[in-house]
Amino acid sequence: MYPIKIIHISDIHFSSPSLGLEPIDIQKPLIDLINEKVSREDNSYLILSGDITFRANIDVYRRQAKFFFNEVIELTNIDRQRIITCPGNHDIVERSFKNFDIFTYILRGDSLIQFQDTPNVFLDFDSICFLSLNSSYHLDHKYGLVNINSLQFSLEKHKGTIEKCNHRIAVIHHHFLNLSETDTSIVRNSYQTLNLLQSYGFDAVFHGHQHTKQEYNINGIRIKGISSPTEQRASSNLVGYYEIDSDNNLTMEEYLYSKDTIQKGIMGRYIKNG
Repeated sequence: MYPIKIIHISDIHFSSPSLGLEPIDIQKPLIDLINEKVSREDNSYLILSGDITFRANIDVYRRQAKFFFNEVIELTNIDRQRIITCPGNHDIVERSFKNFDIFTYILRGDSLIQFQDTPNVFLDFDSICFLSLNSSYHLDHKYGLVNINSLQFSLEKHKGTIEKCNHRIAVIHHHFLNLSETDTSIVRNSYQTLNLLQSYGFDAVFHGHQHTKQEYNINGIRIKGISSPTEQRASSNLVGYYEIDSDNNLTMEEYLYSKDTIQKGIMGRYIKNG
């Protein structure tokens, strides 16, 4: 069913000690944006590409993050089984992803996406398939890394299904290209990762991590970085919106949170950026 619609959120960082925005400030504007873009009949997906919390505390997942996203899901037309998650470096706690997996289970209501025992998860939705990668599987907060052996095994295992999918999207937390001379937090085996994804026909990669936007093409793969942080050190708070039509055209838009705008008497809303 076309168009395929995707909402992309990343790096909210619940419980950060340096909040510039309270997450609750962006909840109603986010719900309004999703309802503006997604109807009940749409083939739609919600991507959360990591760093849900600042310290991966289970109480923060179960209270703040659960409340925030349950409200978003219940007041929009997002299907719980069409939520795609991957962990970020701030989702590691005690060398484990158990808390993140519990959070994902709470949102989705199933255990199809779990990262405690595997570095990647493959999901098939008929015309579109998603490969969710854990670029923090090595348990080091300082940089991203993909388990290449596991990735190759998963791609080969699902090769028949991948070939039947009209659209193939990878979701990962870390970015692939440095943003500055001092940026050392990228995926350190970017070339191997993108080469593998390209060889299996992946169309796009969506990521977060750097609290700013990125958009470029490598080997025919469109790569889009977005970040929706509430922290003061963030450059901006963005939500990604993507549409794929029946001719495989991928349109990318981003929406910027503005606290200085008023809509229907409520301060703050997301406005199209650019």
